[in-house]
Amino acid sequence: MSGMRGLVIVGSTDSILARGLKNKLSSSGINVEYVGTDTVRLKEVKESTGIYLIELREDVDDLQYVLGRIRENIMSTPARIIVIAEKDDQTVLKRKHPDLATRVTDWNEHGFDMDEFSKYVRHALENEVMEPVKEEDKVRNILIVDDDPTYAKMVREWIKDFYHVSVVVNAMQAINFMNTHQLDLVLLDYEMPVVSGPQVFEMMKNEPETCNIPVIFLTGVGDPASVSRVIALKPAGYMLKSATREDLLNKLIDFFK
Repeated sequence: MSGMRGLVIVGSTDSILARGLKNKLSSSGINVEYVGTDTVRLKEVKESTGIYLIELREDVDDLQYVLGRIRENIMSTPARIIVIAEKDDQTVLKRKHPDLATRVTDWNEHGFDMDEFSKYVRHALENEVMEPVKEEDKVRNILIVDDDPTYAKMVREWIKDFYHVSVVVNAMQAINFMNTHQLDLVLLDYEMPVVSGPQVFEMMKNEPETCNIPVIFLTGVGDPASVSRVIALKPAGYMLKSATREDLLNKLIDFFK
């Protein structure tokens, strides 16, 4: 694939839908390649892939190795993931591969409008996330506080090309780090053992060394009561972990403006 980043189709079978999508998107001037479950080929096209299109048909377990390769690839690229699957299969994917599911920007069931889908894909490929910032130009320091090291590492990979990023996995580490480092923002999880995110935020607000550090909650907690409790503390923002890399980067861009 060359020029504008292209799309690769992943699936356990070269289905009629996959062939139809390839023909439709190719006729629209989009570079498309069907790779199936070929992890070697996925690695080869990593840098030229803008979208991974995953078609599921009750075969999540059959795709575990190729999904693992996609997970590795997206750690260091701005690529998006689109899933085509029935609701039950979408649920299985979210349960078995939650870190991968957080990067999915579009969920579709079979029977969608191919014309509208083609327009969406072109728009997505033409509007990639900004280019990485040179190391010497990074001026913002961000701390990620999350007791899930896998998710924290993924978020760090999402934003490390644009900001100086550090990670801690519990409240006490967070407080100690904040007292000894200059920070421009904290991305704070809500549910953590021993001391929760809201409690960390309240502790920060009561200490002169940390009271002026802005906090954006980045969490899987989205029920109204919990959100209201945090909003009352007046954080700089509140995002769910279902947010995509692009969503988070855009949020940070807006915040630092």
